[in-house]
Amino acid sequence: ALAQVDGRTLLVLDSADGPLPNLYACGADGVASPVAGVAADDALPAVEPSGIWPLDAGHALLGTFRTGPILVSRAGAAYARTGFRATLTSAVAAAAGGEIVLALMSTGVFHSTDGGRSWTPIATGAADGNKPVTDAMDVAIAGQRILVADFNGISIGRDDRWYRSGGAFVEGGGRPNALVEVADDGRGGLWGRDFAGGTWRQATGGWTACAQGGVTRLDGEGESLVFATAAGFLHPGDCD
Repeated sequence: ALAQVDGRTLLVLDSADGPLPNLYACGADGVASPVAGVAADDALPAVEPSGIWPLDAGHALLGTFRTGPILVSRAGAAYARTGFRATLTSAVAAAAGGEIVLALMSTGVFHSTDGGRSWTPIATGAADGNKPVTDAMDVAIAGQRILVADFNGISIGRDDRWYRSGGAFVEGGGRPNALVEVADDGRGGLWGRDFAGGTWRQATGGWTACAQGGVTRLDGEGESLVFATAAGFLHPGDCD
């Protein structure tokens, strides 16, 4: 996983050796050096990164498997957790003004308005409060809406106002919703990518499969939304 912070490239390497040997910063000289600042927890001696996401020009959020989110800056790294540790991170979305949304497998979705220093659980269910977000796969901030994709469908809302929408079903997928990424095109349309690289668009009757396959991720948001493929970046187009 890669992110850029203050002109440096931060790299997360897949390793399980000790506290934070798998987070490095690489400057203009091309030399990678470990990022310091986070001591191992006495009860949890290894920090196991699950991904890293840029927040702004000077900060990134490092997701971990057991030790909570970590804020990374030029000064180093520091814990940004508030009462939770079981945080297998699926995705992070950030907006201007210090707003961050953190989607977690099993645990749910957390919201911060102060750049990650404090967190509040959100998207805990539908209007009746009885349908919690299941294993969250992706999260996106689309204007005044937050989109959360999980194994069972899509949650859309903000604060305590949420509604559930069905996901895209793929035969043999093993769950009701095959979408692992969602995005808003800025024109009122929702797009998704499934676990096999297929693309989908939400229509009146549900999700419609698009012709474009081989998509590795959805990049950008709003009118700058593009599909990343092995052949380059593609605009969403008309789903034909």
